[in-house]
Amino acid sequence: MEDSFQPPVPDAAAADKDDQQNLMDEGYASSISCDYSDEEEYASDTESYIIFFENWMCSKKKLYRFTKKLKPKSVDDWKMSWPKGCKLAESGFVNVYSYFQEHTGVGGYSVILRNMSGEPIAASAKFSLDGKFYIFQVLDGLVAGLHLASKYGCSNPYLRCNSGAIVPLLGGKYPSRCDCKGKKIGQLCLTCVRLYGPSINKKCFETLMPFLEELQSRKLDALDFESVPSRMNKAARFLAKYAKDKALVVKENGKRRVLDYKVDIEPSEFPDALVSILLDDAFDSLYYNLDARAKFEENWHQPAVA
Repeated sequence: MEDSFQPPVPDAAAADKDDQQNLMDEGYASSISCDYSDEEEYASDTESYIIFFENWMCSKKKLYRFTKKLKPKSVDDWKMSWPKGCKLAESGFVNVYSYFQEHTGVGGYSVILRNMSGEPIAASAKFSLDGKFYIFQVLDGLVAGLHLASKYGCSNPYLRCNSGAIVPLLGGKYPSRCDCKGKKIGQLCLTCVRLYGPSINKKCFETLMPFLEELQSRKLDALDFESVPSRMNKAARFLAKYAKDKALVVKENGKRRVLDYKVDIEPSEFPDALVSILLDDAFDSLYYNLDARAKFEENWHQPAVA
């Protein structure tokens, strides 16, 4: 039985013990199997764990060795390899980070589109003085991400966002007590949505319907659409803060004024700090670099060269 490689979570070395345990349990447990006789059954748990741990450590060592050879030496070297003036292939990653500050009422989102090698293609960000509420910003960001992907010819985007609440809703996990036939486009009701956003009232729900209908029509499945922790969404989070800071320093007639802010950003305009995060995403774990990951999966069973 061949092992199925699952990429480590970025920044795993800096994670706390609980995160490391979750990584081991969730990321690699399915790849380990141990055959034993009835007489050996009493020792199976210990032996399975030893085999599991050895394979896990071996895969990490091979991954780091592999990515070290691939990773450009500097941000500038990597930027030189980025595609210029071309459209995406059929697939690509769309990362969305949304936020809402209840005490100020402001909200916004950022979107980063990258190809299957982890190279950035385009980005956009929005800051609103009237942020409405959090789920509104999440849905607004997801729709903006899908539109950005379509603009660049990506018909099969892999959506990644920072909201764990909206993913099950759009994935069709509706409350069993509700008979609104939510699996039909446009038929989600307030009961469904309030399961994931208890503070949403009827008026708020009506503002969400255009977003929900469009996202439902995409028929997003578990592979296409996932929530990811902040450490795996650092680039989009950085861009959201960057856009917010830009909005808050707008000056008019020499006076500081806060305005709504929406911008499309080309990769050539990215600050170096953002490029550095994207570089780490692409090569430290290969989570956002499926082209390199495929090569690694082909070779990771080969004996290490001394």
